[in-house]
Amino acid sequence: MKKLLLTLALSLSFAASAFTSHASQVVYYDNYDMDVACGLKSIDKESSNPKLISENEVKNGKKANTSKNNTANFVKAQIVHVSDGDTVTARIGNNKYKIRMIGVDTPETVHPSKPVGFYGKEASNFTKSQLSGREVYLEKDVSDTDRYYRSLRYIWLELPKNLANPTFEEVRDKMYNGILLRDGYGALATFPPNVKYLDYFRKLAQTAAREERGLYNKAEREKFEAYGPSESKETSKPSQGQSNSQGSSSPQAKGKYVGNGDIPIVDQKVAYVTKGKSTYLADVTYGPIKANMNSGVYHRPGQRDYNKIKVENVTWFSSAEAAEKAGYDPAQR
Repeated sequence: MKKLLLTLALSLSFAASAFTSHASQVVYYDNYDMDVACGLKSIDKESSNPKLISENEVKNGKKANTSKNNTANFVKAQIVHVSDGDTVTARIGNNKYKIRMIGVDTPETVHPSKPVGFYGKEASNFTKSQLSGREVYLEKDVSDTDRYYRSLRYIWLELPKNLANPTFEEVRDKMYNGILLRDGYGALATFPPNVKYLDYFRKLAQTAAREERGLYNKAEREKFEAYGPSESKETSKPSQGQSNSQGSSSPQAKGKYVGNGDIPIVDQKVAYVTKGKSTYLADVTYGPIKANMNSGVYHRPGQRDYNKIKVENVTWFSSAEAAEKAGYDPAQR
């Protein structure tokens, strides 16, 4: 029933208007309350008045974690590596942490089985130019890590005046997650229950889409989808069977990216499994049709490799027919 309600909620939100459908592309991630996602209940926002840590203490490296709901949870860090537009490595003291920015999803540039997405290189280069070697402040929301064990954080270039209640302007101009959305380097993504700034993020993404900034630039996107990230109109055309757009369902050769599923990956369960001589993190959720974007094969519940697809390669479909329409072949056992 919850999944049905979630599907209906998503359908209504995307059918509201042409603009809303384009501007409010929302990526759903695992580990959140399905009742909240379905609108059956709201997140508990009750909290006592936190005794906030001072700005000087945060700047000196002391962590602010002063209320049960993490209304003020900052720590000073230095960015030591940039993987792509929305993923970096930060050093805190003598330890390094892989950081996945909350609320924003930049196009792919380094995924092992997905092509470079439109405006992905621009987003990656922008993050490298803005964050490499820089001292920042990391803010935690509710969850500590995602399914890949990356730390989920907001990255602040400067501390807000009120650590518990930053303004929209501060999120727009001082928080790097907000800057990516503001300038069109990434699309809105939700990481429930980490939704402290979701209303601000939605406003930033809608403005970027309306003004056709960055990845919302229709003319540049059409050029990219027709000729690829590094090919010119004069020298190359897309080959038959080649995907021309990010998230396309057009099939490609085996061992390559095939296409996204027709249902979002939500309430996902993952576990380490062993296949042959390798042990890795796999999707072990029961329910949907699962396809392997690396092999081009889909699996039904109960089949041998149903729970042995790596989390970075799995995508979900509502039916075998939908998977085959996207170009996947059925697993033989």
